[in-house]
Amino acid sequence: MPANTNLDEVTMQPITVLRELINSLRIPQYAIWLVKVNGEEVTLDQNLADGDTVEIFAAGDGA
Repeated sequence: MPANTNLDEVTMQPITVLRELINSLRIPQYAIWLVKVNGEEVTLDQNLADGDTVEIFAAGDGA
């Protein structure tokens, strides 16, 4: 993982879209370079399920 990695565990409603998670974390969408769910590159419209691992990379993260 990159040196500036932040790991947080978030409790969400059962039917949550990745975009809603990002908005709740107050991450500006224009700053996002890449998102992965369970290691797979996805769009911000990806549905999330209990236990999913979400990785959000900002431009310049070196990902």
